[in-house]
Amino acid sequence: MTRHRLWVGASILIAGVVLPSAGRAQDLGQTTLEQQQAEQAAQQQQQQIQMQQQQMQQMQQSIDQQQQQEQVQQQQLQQLQPYSPPPTHLQIGNQQYDASVAGFRAYLETMKFSDPGLYRQLAPDVARLDARRLGAEFALVGGVVVGLASVIYGLTSGDTCTEPAVTDPNFGPDGSAWEACNERNGSRMATFSLVGVGALLVGGAIALASWPGRSDIMDLINKHNRLSKRPLQLQLGYDPTQRFAFSGATVSF
Repeated sequence: MTRHRLWVGASILIAGVVLPSAGRAQDLGQTTLEQQQAEQAAQQQQQQIQMQQQQMQQMQQSIDQQQQQEQVQQQQLQQLQPYSPPPTHLQIGNQQYDASVAGFRAYLETMKFSDPGLYRQLAPDVARLDARRLGAEFALVGGVVVGLASVIYGLTSGDTCTEPAVTDPNFGPDGSAWEACNERNGSRMATFSLVGVGALLVGGAIALASWPGRSDIMDLINKHNRLSKRPLQLQLGYDPTQRFAFSGATVSF
């Protein structure tokens, strides 16, 4: 009887002390495992975020590099394209003419019968600028013709120099004559080449100094606008290489 009671008491003690402790240990182990899993999940999520950020940075760098390459290509294309000045023209009412002496003369011819007084006062000035333009063209063409002719003459008018053979019994005197012939040809070619270049430069300088410029056109416009009630405008266009827009200019007095 006593042994039975002792066994029952021990069972109760084990059930009341050991089993709850084992349950708490199991709960603690379960909690620790869940925490570890949560930490691993958080680490994985952080790694994914970092990978996404790196991919976005790489994409942004790729986009920046592509934009830089496009800018460089555009700059290279602009450098390869020949520069052309902004388009200009003369305008009166709804009529447009080239902003040059020829364009002004074309406009003035329309005034020959409709406004003969204006025509008579402006025609001498236009004729004077036409004469300057023709003189400049003549100087330029003359310089080019004389320059090219001089260079060609220097290249083609040389003496025929025959090199003596080594077995020639008069090799010494003939060799000296051959060298002298080459020196004469070289001197002649250099002289006529310099004359040709000089003719080109002189003709170009005279043409540049004589050619009617923007100031001459503006003088005609100013005089026209002082004499006429209808103002003549010099319209300047847009320069795509400089990205600068010019506005129309009207000069009247």
